[in-house]
Amino acid sequence: MVSIAVSLLLCAGGFVSVANAKLDGPIRIAVVQDLTGPTSVIGIGEKNAAVLAAEQLNNSGLLENAKIELIVEDSRGTKEGAVNAFQKVISRDKVVAIFGPTLTVQGFPAHPIAQKAGVPTVSASNVGKGITAIGEYIFVTSTPEYKLMIPNLVDTVYPKLQAKRVAAIQAKDQDWCIDAVAAYAKAFKSKGVELLGVETFITGETNYLAQLNKIKELKPDAIIVAALFQDSGLIMSQAREIGIPASVPFLGTVGMNNPKTVELAGKAAEGALFGTTWHPSAPGTVSQKFVADFRAKFSAAPDHFSAQAYDAMLMLGHAIRNANTTTDRKAIRDAMANLKGVPGVLGEPIRFDGERHLVAKPFVLKIHNGKFERYE
Repeated sequence: MVSIAVSLLLCAGGFVSVANAKLDGPIRIAVVQDLTGPTSVIGIGEKNAAVLAAEQLNNSGLLENAKIELIVEDSRGTKEGAVNAFQKVISRDKVVAIFGPTLTVQGFPAHPIAQKAGVPTVSASNVGKGITAIGEYIFVTSTPEYKLMIPNLVDTVYPKLQAKRVAAIQAKDQDWCIDAVAAYAKAFKSKGVELLGVETFITGETNYLAQLNKIKELKPDAIIVAALFQDSGLIMSQAREIGIPASVPFLGTVGMNNPKTVELAGKAAEGALFGTTWHPSAPGTVSQKFVADFRAKFSAAPDHFSAQAYDAMLMLGHAIRNANTTTDRKAIRDAMANLKGVPGVLGEPIRFDGERHLVAKPFVLKIHNGKFERYE
């Protein structure tokens, strides 16, 4: 089935004339994602979205006689796994572009390898500060949470929240979590709200009672939780178990934007708030078709990162078409930077800003009765 996103751009004539030499042959794109390990639920979703997008691009006619060939590598949730995978796909597979890695903490050591080799790279979930500053070959379809989503969340919820004192708990091994808490602190400071303290842990721990008891003693009006979904869910559950009342809401990060957060937290997740740029209920022709196609192919609902992954592959496909090459990495990079008018899941159209972040509009989600709802 030809994707609506591709069809719309074909009709718009938003690429080079077909009078030029036709694209032909394989387009080798690496998919470097966590397919095993604690963050595999994110990596598998991103890989699946990339597969869906590649299939639709191949069937659309956008790439003419050329076909995307995905080389999939498991980064295993580690820095070493991402670095090894990047080195392998660049030196062995001679890929024209890379989609990945899954985590910001993997991106910092892996992206310089692609930058040095001149391989355009796009990530769907590297949300940490400084990722695209690594070089002009690095793109992300994850909107900077620290710069956009968290300030928007605080501005949106503060009039009703009216918190005077907040505390935080963060994964100290995840750069983006540290950035998130710093962004919360800055945004709340502008409202006259005091950050009482920050507790830390390592991703994948299962007992947070010591940290939460310290937070309980501080008697905050709200608790910032900067963590991936598995930690976020358990933290909220354990916080309520030790008597932190439901009147103290949790303020989260993109790490909460996964159904498994609610599975792990249960009723403790009720009222939690976090910023995002997409949700399966989001309006828009491309978004709704993506949700339907993803469900049909994988028998599961896509999450925020899957949506960003789909748009990442979509933009790679259109950049290759605009560059009119299957092999010239620099031409593809330049075309990526100048993309306009691509109808995507996160916006119609989507584009990159001057720092090569996807431009998207933030909003706030609230967990209510076990479901994610738009906060009004």
